[in-house]
Amino acid sequence: MKTLTNFGNKVRFLRNKNGITQEKLSEMTDLDISFISMIEHGKKNITINTIEKIARAFNLNIIDLLSFDDKIISFSYPTRSEIIRAINEKLETYDYETLFSLYSFLTKDK
Repeated sequence: MKTLTNFGNKVRFLRNKNGITQEKLSEMTDLDISFISMIEHGKKNITINTIEKIARAFNLNIIDLLSFDDKIISFSYPTRSEIIRAINEKLETYDYETLFSLYSFLTKDK
């Protein structure tokens, strides 16, 4: 159902916007992490009590949580290649020392 997908997209959007993991949202709402995942993928029909818990976690009222706009409805993660391309474009602007420092940081535990 489109409403479940829209709601799931909104929850995922708000969670990412606020830097909250599914695990943290699970703790904040007292909902199982797999249940959060199913909500975000539009695969779970939920009760008003669950909607209220999620709204409270984001400091929203239920009406705001249930109102969808095009930006959120069409929200999707970039592909792996889009992420790598964006990182490469950004890295091209850095000098060698900065790149070497980043490289050292990323490979220090290997």
